[in-house]
Amino acid sequence: MDNENKETEFDPSDIELDLSDLDSGNKNVKTIEEEFDPTNSDAFYSNLEAALGTEEEPAGKTAGAVDGQAPQEPGSEEDDIFLGVDAALAEQIEQEFGSTEEVSVTEEKKSNKLLAALKRIPTWTKVLVSVILVILLSVGLLFGTKGGRSLVYKAISHIIMKTVPVDPDEGFTPTPELTVTVLPTDVPEPTTDPLATPEPTGAGELTPEPTTDPLAVPTETPTPTPVIELMDDEDVINVLLLGEENMVGAIRGRTDAIILVSVNLNGGNLKMVSFMRDMYVNIPGKGDDRLNAAYAYGGASLIVETIEKNFGVDIDAYVKVNFSGFESIIDELGGLEISLTARESEYLNTTKYISKPEERNTVAGKQRMTGSQVLGYCRVRYVPTANGLENDRGRNYRHRVVLQALFDQNKDKSLVELWTIMNNFLKNNYVTRSENLDKIAPDCLQTVIEEKMFTIDSLQLPMSGTYKDLVITDPDTGENKWVISYFPSNVDGLQDFLYGEE
Repeated sequence: MDNENKETEFDPSDIELDLSDLDSGNKNVKTIEEEFDPTNSDAFYSNLEAALGTEEEPAGKTAGAVDGQAPQEPGSEEDDIFLGVDAALAEQIEQEFGSTEEVSVTEEKKSNKLLAALKRIPTWTKVLVSVILVILLSVGLLFGTKGGRSLVYKAISHIIMKTVPVDPDEGFTPTPELTVTVLPTDVPEPTTDPLATPEPTGAGELTPEPTTDPLAVPTETPTPTPVIELMDDEDVINVLLLGEENMVGAIRGRTDAIILVSVNLNGGNLKMVSFMRDMYVNIPGKGDDRLNAAYAYGGASLIVETIEKNFGVDIDAYVKVNFSGFESIIDELGGLEISLTARESEYLNTTKYISKPEERNTVAGKQRMTGSQVLGYCRVRYVPTANGLENDRGRNYRHRVVLQALFDQNKDKSLVELWTIMNNFLKNNYVTRSENLDKIAPDCLQTVIEEKMFTIDSLQLPMSGTYKDLVITDPDTGENKWVISYFPSNVDGLQDFLYGEE
């Protein structure tokens, strides 16, 4: 379409304004005529928009622009659609939720009410609640994490160890070396594999020992196992238990019970090894003699060193208990359930092994025995056990039966109950210990409880078929005495039992 046609379609000069109806209060006619000059199209449209009340876009904004978006073409349909949608959404949101200002005012009122309520709570209540929360958090950290539980075990062990006196003989210096004749003849190894018939694990399941004629004096002479290299493993904790038989007028008694208890910090079963007291060994600084002679020469420290040198196992600590202390411990625990054979019961009732005459009333079968009765049972060696073991092997077997019964009776108790039990009899000085027991006790206690190490594997040294009973002549007194000559295979068997065959 050409320009001539456009002018024909729309000519501003064709517009005639009827100003006759204007009120006197409006602008004068001359001014209006000047503002609405039909000959000037640009001024005409501007003045017309102003008269109709249309506002200009704020300075700095382009028509059709939306914050964060590209400007639209002025007067485009898309701009009108979006503006309409925004307005409709804003109106709907305001209808549904109220204005933002109203929400803010409501939230502020709620916050003020909460602060006012907190201010009205008494100070002592706030302090009490804070203390309770701190305690609950501390308990959660202590018992909910392994590190926290370690602190608990260390604290309990430390308290318990404070009640157990350190053995006054620890570090005892032995008397000058005695002149002992070393017997040169080796004891021959058995022709059969000694480990083919090992001691079965688990107290109460030992294979009966063949009967040996005690009057048959062998022609061989024993040679103790030479000093060997010490085997150690930081994850294996070995504690030696010593039962001392007090002798009237003696500086120290005899250790008739020599038992090694082993805990592997990686878990598994507990290990228990009993050593026969008459095993013929080399005592450092003393020469060759029975194992329990080491205690007579130099106390618990020397018997620990003797076992280490002759069997190559590291002993981390020791605990010692005497006869009177043992009786008291059993009584503190409320007695112990032990099963007796008819011969064992009759023997206990007719001898002085039970120290209290009024308690020499045992019966055959399972029964709860007092401390005096249990101690008498532990000392019996002239009556065979239910599985046929006699002499010292029978007595050592009874030691393990008692320890197993003690363990079974208390293994399901809580940590608090165990603490109470141990505190009751340890505070009465029934037991003495090596000083370093305090360092290893927490790890052992935590491992046994958390790993549920409720099974005990047992071993007796010397093992079945790996020793001989011999009679030797004491070079100082000229008297004959019985000793047990064990084969070197017992060293390997012990190390494999405690540390594993690898």
